[in-house]
Amino acid sequence: MESLRFGAIDYFYMLLRLVHTYMTNQQKEELQEEELTIGISIGDYNGIGPEVIIKTLMDNRVLRQARIVIYGSTRILGYYRKVLKLSNFNYQTVQSVEEARSRKINVINVNQDNPDIEPGVVAQEADQFAFAALEAATQA
Repeated sequence: MESLRFGAIDYFYMLLRLVHTYMTNQQKEELQEEELTIGISIGDYNGIGPEVIIKTLMDNRVLRQARIVIYGSTRILGYYRKVLKLSNFNYQTVQSVEEARSRKINVINVNQDNPDIEPGVVAQEADQFAFAALEAATQA
């Protein structure tokens, strides 16, 4: 799984470079004044999304590039943090993007339910949660 971590980080940097390439000079100047915020939808919590997100954000270089907001659930992240034995993966709960802090992993809980997490199992509830997270991210 270590190769997945580096692949995800490479993908993240590629996206940042792509965004920067198509920006006008004025947009680049504005970006220097205001930090880039990237929202990440957690996806199907029984799939690989939470693990990929956690392992990508374990690399502090990512947090130096942008303010990160995960749309998902602290309960789900806590579950995978425990399963992956990553006690040093820390995050904070925020209610909105405006509350999100730089150089921190910010999480907006899109649902207060306690999901039944079963990695590798297809579940309608997980699909509905993924849709709710994506919807919240696109409306922010």
